[in-house]
Amino acid sequence: MENYETNKHLIQIRKGCISCAHKGYDYKEKDENLRLCKLDHERHPRCFLCERWEMHPGLENAGNSGGRVKRREYLEYLTAIRAEETKGEPRDTESIRKEFEDLYGPVFVNF
Repeated sequence: MENYETNKHLIQIRKGCISCAHKGYDYKEKDENLRLCKLDHERHPRCFLCERWEMHPGLENAGNSGGRVKRREYLEYLTAIRAEETKGEPRDTESIRKEFEDLYGPVFVNF
């Protein structure tokens, strides 16, 4: 059995109790590394992998957040401005973003 499965958004999900649709939690058990299987009602290590593993529904949508990634250059620009602000009044983030876009183009990476 392979240790990874790829979801519909091409994100690799590591197989084990931690990513299984049948995992449960024993709230009386203080060990964070154990999961309670809803099928066999046994406690297993979170990396345990059995033949009945199914991807947890929440992981089916991993990679579909609709989020965007900021350019490294923008983050460095913003960091430099924030470092200077320790000596004075902080600037509004929107004005810094507009200034960057006017000088260097979009803040976000285009994939």
